[in-house]
Amino acid sequence: MIGPAGFMAAPKLVSEPEPVYCKCCRCRHTHMRRDRIRQPSRRFGAGWSELACPSCGSRLHFEIDRAEHEAAEAKRARKAAKRVAQSKRGAE
Repeated sequence: MIGPAGFMAAPKLVSEPEPVYCKCCRCRHTHMRRDRIRQPSRRFGAGWSELACPSCGSRLHFEIDRAEHEAAEAKRARKAAKRVAQSKRGAE
């Protein structure tokens, strides 16, 4: 790009966009929008696709903020740790 004085302008740095977190309306699975899968559209017909939940396939979702996503991930990790502890107690 040529600047107003006829000199070459410095290129703008392209930064990564902020990730968008979603929560499924059906199964309440939290994930990033880029993790959603493409499915053929039933609403718009052939040649169109819609984004769906990677867990249950539902097309309905709502966006959540980063703090809510991190809280859901921490809750999921606590549940997994509790399950592992219970399975170790049952094996003894």
